[in-house]
Amino acid sequence: MELRLSRRLTGPSLWLDGPGAVLEVFLEDGDADPVPAWREALKRAHATLGWPRRAHSRRSGERHLALAIEAPFDCLLCATYVNEWAAAGGPEDELPALAARAAEEVDPAVREAVAEAERRGVPWFLDAEGLTVGLGRGAVTVPRRTGAAGGSGGPAEGSGVRVVERHDLIPWDEVSAVPLVLVTGTNGKTTTVRLLARMARCAGHTVGATTSDGIAIDGALVEAGDWTGPGGARRVLRDPRVTWAVLETARGGMLRRGLVLPRVDAAAVTNVTADHLGAHGIDTLAQLAEVKLIVGKAARHLVLNADDPELAGHEAGSWFSLEHEVEGAWLAGDELVCGTLHVPAAEVPVTLGGAARYHVANALAAMALARATGLPDEAIAAGLRSLRPTPEDNPARANLLDHRGVFIFLDYAHNPDGLQQTMALLRRLAPGRIVVSLGLPGDRDDEQIRASARVLLDAAPALVIARELGSRYLRGRRPGEVPGLIRQALLDAGLPPERVAEAASEPEAMELAMRQAAPGDLVAVLPHVERDAVRAWLEGGTT
Repeated sequence: MELRLSRRLTGPSLWLDGPGAVLEVFLEDGDADPVPAWREALKRAHATLGWPRRAHSRRSGERHLALAIEAPFDCLLCATYVNEWAAAGGPEDELPALAARAAEEVDPAVREAVAEAERRGVPWFLDAEGLTVGLGRGAVTVPRRTGAAGGSGGPAEGSGVRVVERHDLIPWDEVSAVPLVLVTGTNGKTTTVRLLARMARCAGHTVGATTSDGIAIDGALVEAGDWTGPGGARRVLRDPRVTWAVLETARGGMLRRGLVLPRVDAAAVTNVTADHLGAHGIDTLAQLAEVKLIVGKAARHLVLNADDPELAGHEAGSWFSLEHEVEGAWLAGDELVCGTLHVPAAEVPVTLGGAARYHVANALAAMALARATGLPDEAIAAGLRSLRPTPEDNPARANLLDHRGVFIFLDYAHNPDGLQQTMALLRRLAPGRIVVSLGLPGDRDDEQIRASARVLLDAAPALVIARELGSRYLRGRRPGEVPGLIRQALLDAGLPPERVAEAASEPEAMELAMRQAAPGDLVAVLPHVERDAVRAWLEGGTT
C-alpha cells in the first residue's frame, strides 16, 4: 500500500460537504483492505481531538482508494497528518503529538469572527493570507498570524485588499456579499463566463471573473494564466472593486481543494465529456459528472445541460437546451429564448451567425444563469449582442480572421468532443480546402491523443500539421512524442503521408500551412495557445 497526495479540502468536495482532508492510497497485489483499521484509528483520534466523526472512503477500480475525513476549518493541515496517521494504522504513541499540533493551529479569535459571520449570514473564507468576511466590495480581511499553519502574514502590499489588523476591529456593518456564480464543465466554460460577465457589466456591475486565460476585473485582464482554481477565486472575492463575480471552476481545483465557499448564488455545468480521465481515481464519464456536480452542493440555483446524457437525470433549478423547450433557456428555431426574452442567433456574434452551435449552447447557459441571478433582460440581450468572437473579446474561442484571403480559425478545442464540434463548424465555414494544425498536452493518454487526431478526418482536411504545444505542455512526455502519436494515428486511419506534416510551434505551423493554402482556404489552429507569437506572425513580425 502506498500513501500519496495527502491534501487539505477547504470546502465542499467529491468526498465531503465541508472542510477536511483527503488521502489517496494506491493498493498493491495482496494488500488487505485498509479501511476498517483506518476507521478504528479515527475513532481514537476523534475521542482525543473532539473533531467531527464524519469520514468517507471511496474506491475506484482495483487499486485506487480515497480516504477523507471532516475537520475543523482551522485545523486542515493537522487533518492531513491525522488522516495519514490513521491510514498507517494509528500508532498510539503518536496521538499526543497530533493533538498538540491541532491545538497550535486553533485561533480562538478566528473562530469567534467566523461564528459572528455565520450569525449574520455573511460569507467567509480562510487561507494562508487570512480570514476574509464578506465578498468583493463588502470584503474585509484580517491577516493570518505568521506562526499559524501556512500563515503568510496577510495579502501582499499593493493588492488593494481591505485589511484590518485584528478580528475585533472588523466593521461588521460594512461587511456584505456580492452575487457569485460558478461555471464548470468539460467544454465551453470560458465563453460562458465571458458572456455572463458581459451581461452583468451591461447591468452596471464591476465584474470580477476568472478563466483559464486569467483574472479580469471590469473586462480588463489583470493577471494572465490559468486562474480557475481556488487561488484565482480568492483573488477576485477579495478585490474591493468587485460588485458581481463569476468564476470558471475547473475539475482539478475541485479535486485538489474543494470549493472556496459552501454557498454561492448559482452554478452551471456546461457538459461532461471525456477529458482528464485517469487522474485522482476518476476513470469514467459518470465519475467525472460527479466531480463537475460538486458545484451543485454549494449553489442555491443549479443550471444543467438538458442535452447531456450524464447530466439529464440530475436535479436542477433550471436547464438549457439546443433540442427541447425547457424550464430555463432553449433554442427555438433560430432564436435563443429565456422567459419572455427572444434573441435571434444571428444577433449573437460569438455564435458566428448560429453556425457555432456549441457557442449557442454556451450563450443559453449564460442566459439561464443571468435570469437565475436576477439580471434584467435588457442587460442579458445587450451582453449577448456585444461580445465578439475576436482575440480582444473572446480570445482563442472561434476567432475567424482573414489573412491575405486565407481564413485563419483560432480555437482552444483540445479534446475529442470539442474537436468534433469544431470540425462540424469548419465544414460550415470553409469555402475552400481545410488545413488543420493540431497539438495536444502530454497528460492525455495515448488513446485519447489518437482519438483526438482521428476526429480531424471528419473535416476531410487537405493537410494536417501535428505540432508540439511547447515545453510546459510536455507533462512527462519526450519532445516530439505527442506529434508522433498524432501523425501515426492519422496514417493508420488512412490519411496519405503527403497530407500529414509536423511542426515545432504554432508560428512554424502557420508558415507551413500558408505555403499550402490558397485564397478561400481555411487554416485552423487547435488548440491556440501561443497567442503573442501568432499575433506577431499575423502582423508581419518575426517568428
